[in-house]
Amino acid sequence: MHTTYSDGASSVEEMCLAAIDCGMQSIAITDHMPLPFTTRYALARSKLSRYRGEIEAAKATFRDRLTIAMGLEIEYISIYSSWIAEIVAFGWDHLIVSIHHLPSQNGLHLVNGHEDEIVPLIDEFNTDPAGLYERYYTTLQEAIRTNLFNAVGHLDVIKKFNSKFDYIDESSARYRALIIETLDLLAQHRMALEINTGGFNHPPLQQYPSNWIIVEAMRRSIPIIMGSDSHSPQTIGQHFKTIADNFCAENPPQK
Repeated sequence: MHTTYSDGASSVEEMCLAAIDCGMQSIAITDHMPLPFTTRYALARSKLSRYRGEIEAAKATFRDRLTIAMGLEIEYISIYSSWIAEIVAFGWDHLIVSIHHLPSQNGLHLVNGHEDEIVPLIDEFNTDPAGLYERYYTTLQEAIRTNLFNAVGHLDVIKKFNSKFDYIDESSARYRALIIETLDLLAQHRMALEINTGGFNHPPLQQYPSNWIIVEAMRRSIPIIMGSDSHSPQTIGQHFKTIADNFCAENPPQK
């Protein structure tokens, strides 16, 4: 979940109280990591110590009612690997690694921001759309190989605007091979996979990752973490029941 330290709407304390009201027993506060350039969503580097202190205070305040993991959502960008390592070195309970930006010929562009922000990348790869998702997954694989993180967040968020721009065929052998390679790496590096239910609020109208990817992760005994990607108290635990109902209906336990 995210707080006002990055792009959330409520304080650490407010999110903790809301989680308790929702019946949560444990949560991870994972605001967007500081970045060495200006964004509309990242935690300011100057506020990092205050952020950590506030979460430590919340741990003490709510210790009898809620287990709180102090974390960050790390945005992996290859050229900033030393910056990321410095942030990681502070020590954290839980680090999610995600891909938000990808480089193009004219700078970095968001793959999961607004619709128009991915257009430069789509234009660059218009003769080979598969090249776009290959760059995405090879970058994610590079992040996994660092051994710095605990879990991968919204693994297939690259599909966010696919319904409009049609640059991914999820049934293609090329796409599926990249996913399988990524899951094999997750298993090898003993990292967890987040089921991010925030995708129900985005154009895919489904969780990240897709059901078939979750099945493949389970076959590899990759730990699963439920993440609502909450930016407000109202969205804590959002769509968890939908996942339980829909996924289990489509994939009944084997006797």
